[in-house]
Amino acid sequence: MGKTIFTLLTFSLLLISSCKEQKTDSGNESISQDLQIEKTLKTATENYIKAWNNKDFDSMKSLTSTNMTREANGEIASVNQEQLTTDMKFWYTAMPDFNIATNQLIAQGNKTYTSWTSSGANTGMFGEFPPTGKKSTTKGFTVLTFNDTGLIVHEQAFYDLLGVMHSWGYKVTPPIME
Repeated sequence: MGKTIFTLLTFSLLLISSCKEQKTDSGNESISQDLQIEKTLKTATENYIKAWNNKDFDSMKSLTSTNMTREANGEIASVNQEQLTTDMKFWYTAMPDFNIATNQLIAQGNKTYTSWTSSGANTGMFGEFPPTGKKSTTKGFTVLTFNDTGLIVHEQAFYDLLGVMHSWGYKVTPPIME
């Protein structure tokens, strides 16, 4: 009888122990999967910034969905890859040496949050405005949203456009009040 109880207790402890290990392993797999997703999204974000810095329109297309939407300071700047390319070309016309440096990059869920500093000299046309030759540096913040396949579907970029234009020599003229 004592041997049977000992065997049952041993078997019960082994069974409980193996179930506990399975839960721990399952939890570790979930954490490992989350870390892999985080790493993948961070790498995609770094590659997106590299594509901007290198004027690499082909890489940009491989990183974004065809209907990717880009907002700049709360306004829609582009709603597909072609318009994103046009938006990039606009900035590279104004600042051929445009560059973005990442300050901090965080991934959470299906989004990345990046603080950055951009710089460049206004040596090309800025829309209708002629180049001033002056340099600008501004800090900004971008939120990228990814779909289930890892493509960027939405960008929200925030930066000080007025500060950039001021650095280039533009002035704000007060309105005429009547």
